[in-house]
Amino acid sequence: MSHLTPVERARNAHVMLTTAEKARSTHVMFATVERARNAHVMCATAEQSRSTHVMFATVEKARSTHVMLATVERARNAHVMFATVEKARSTHVMFATVEKARSTHV
Repeated sequence: MSHLTPVERARNAHVMLTTAEKARSTHVMFATVERARNAHVMCATAEQSRSTHVMFATVEKARSTHVMLATVERARNAHVMFATVEKARSTHVMFATVEKARSTHV
């Protein structure tokens, strides 16, 4: 049998509830902090992932541009080479024609 008065029992029950309430609030606070921390980590990870993706995309674009420029350069060189061959051929024809004209004249 308890030697506490009803008032003391009520007071003890109130203290017990208050302590439980504080413990619950602290738990909620820690859970909230934990969620905030996790969300921050998640955002930071997403940000790093995005940055890495951008970096890879930039490298890929640079590589593609380099390939495109190299292809244009090769096309230009091939064009110059063909034009030079064409000029040499024309000059050869011209000289051959002059030579024939000379022979005919003689």
